[in-house]
Amino acid sequence: MCRNGSRLNGIRLLKLSSTEEKESKFVKDLSEKIKLSTYHLARIRARMEFLVDPMVIMAGLIILYFSAEVFHMSLAKTGMFVFVLLRLMPYTKDIFNSRQVLAGFSGSLFRVTEYFQKAREAHTIDGGKVSSISLDKGIRFENVTFSYVPEETSVLKDINLFIPAGKMTALVGRSGAGKSTLVDLIPRLRVPTKGRIYFDDEPVENYDLRALRRSIAFVSQEGFLFNDTIERNIRYGRPEASPEEVTRAARMAHAHHFIKEMPEEYETVVGERGIKLSGGQRTSSLDSESEEYIQKAMEEIRKKEKITLIIIAHRLATIRSADQIIVIDNGMIAETGNHKNLIKQASWYAHMVKMQTIS
Repeated sequence: MCRNGSRLNGIRLLKLSSTEEKESKFVKDLSEKIKLSTYHLARIRARMEFLVDPMVIMAGLIILYFSAEVFHMSLAKTGMFVFVLLRLMPYTKDIFNSRQVLAGFSGSLFRVTEYFQKAREAHTIDGGKVSSISLDKGIRFENVTFSYVPEETSVLKDINLFIPAGKMTALVGRSGAGKSTLVDLIPRLRVPTKGRIYFDDEPVENYDLRALRRSIAFVSQEGFLFNDTIERNIRYGRPEASPEEVTRAARMAHAHHFIKEMPEEYETVVGERGIKLSGGQRTSSLDSESEEYIQKAMEEIRKKEKITLIIIAHRLATIRSADQIIVIDNGMIAETGNHKNLIKQASWYAHMVKMQTIS
């Protein structure tokens, strides 16, 4: 069913790929399998119904025979025994039917039990007691290694890295190199398998988890929007924000101009996952204009506030002004430097800059 759900969310892709017939056949075949399974289960239940009644009657006759011939019970006692037996017959059938229903759901029950077992085995991330968070020096990774499953290959391997406070640090590298995983370790969405992370000189695990995450603003690569108004989506992280602060945030993101063009401006409902907005308005993909807006927004933020920016970059043009660029390859740090230094080297970064410039 999950596979069907993902296909329903990808209707646009299915139509553009002209695979409607193929997907219709997939759903038809799957529905046929479900129908046959339901039919076989119904047949088993019917057979049990057919077998239970004769079995109970046969058991009753045997009891009657032994009562009269072996135990020499009176007719009244035997009749009472048979009466009780007949009253118990529906309950006996229900027990057999329940067993068949349970057998029919055993597959789903097994999966649910398996997920519960995994949930019990999962480690709960506990925070510390330090609630005052300030970053004066920077974030330091010391010999940090991470793997999703202990027995599997590490996603990050012995990372030693310093991210200076108040500066812009960009993480670049091939898809699957470990960039997002490294960033997830900072707000403790994941915990290192080995090594430690420090905010200045304080281990990150000493901080109160809620306070730590409230001190970090996160912008996803794929913008997620709730089925609510634009205003409520903007103020989601700070419900107490005033209308003026909401407008200011929209202006800094260079979104105010198109919001004012919406039918109900900031009160416009964007739909599930922002379906009523274009890709550029959601900023889930960058065109040249969106890229320019983002660069301007970052520069404005850096001028007005002392914040530490960590950017996962795919379009290298957006990070030319970064104070530090970290190239991650196969879970390890391959290169470190600024744009001018790295393009002088015969490196992956220089090669990618050249390719993107040509394209």
